[in-house]
Amino acid sequence: MRYFQLQKSAFHSLKRRWGLANVCLILCFFLYSPLMFISESVNLYSLIRYDMEIELPLWYTILDIVSSIILTSTLSLGQYFIFLSISRMQHVRLADLFVFLKSGRMILRAILGSIIPALYILLWSLLLIIPGIYKAFCYAMTPYILVDHPELSVRQAMQKSIHLMRGHKWHYFVLGLTFTGWIILSIFTLGIGFLWVIPLINATNAKFYLTIQDQQR
Repeated sequence: MRYFQLQKSAFHSLKRRWGLANVCLILCFFLYSPLMFISESVNLYSLIRYDMEIELPLWYTILDIVSSIILTSTLSLGQYFIFLSISRMQHVRLADLFVFLKSGRMILRAILGSIIPALYILLWSLLLIIPGIYKAFCYAMTPYILVDHPELSVRQAMQKSIHLMRGHKWHYFVLGLTFTGWIILSIFTLGIGFLWVIPLINATNAKFYLTIQDQQR
C-alpha cells in the first residue's frame, strides 16, 4: 500500500477546507462534555475568588455523564461523516457535525456504535493485551461503515469492518507510524503543527477506508 500517496491525496482533499476541519475538531473537544467544562470553570473561579470548591449535586453529575455519552458518540460519528465527505471531495458544512443528533434512533445508533465495539475490545483485552489490540484493528472501520451504511446494525457494521480489515491490519498500523515524524515536529512547534497534522490524520484514515473498500468490490 502506498502510504504517502494516501497522505498526499488527503492533503489535496483538505485544500481550502483546513479551517472547516479544525473548527470541527475544536468544537468536538469543547462539546464532548460541556457540563463538566462549565463545572470545572465554576470551581476554578470559586477557588480563585473564595478559596473553596463547590460541591455539585448528584443530579448534575448524572446529567453530565448522560450528556457526555450522547455528545461524544454523536459528534464522533459526525466527525467521521465530515472527513469522509472531505475525502470524497463532496460538499460539507459544519452543521453536518451534528447530523447524528437529528433523531432518537440516530442518537441510539451512535451510542451503541461507540459502546459495543469498545466493550468487545475491553473483553478481549482482559484475556491478553495483544488480542485486544488485534480486535481494535479489526473494528477500526466500524465508524466509517456506520456513517456509510445506515441500513446496517452495529453488529453488522463490526462484521463488515472485520471483513474489510482482513489483510489490511498491518497496513493500517504502518499508516499510523508514518505520522510519527509529523507528530514529533508538531510538538517542537509548541503544538501549532497539530492544526495541520490532526486534520491530515483524520482525512488520511478516511482515504484508507475508501481505498480498502474499493479493493473489496
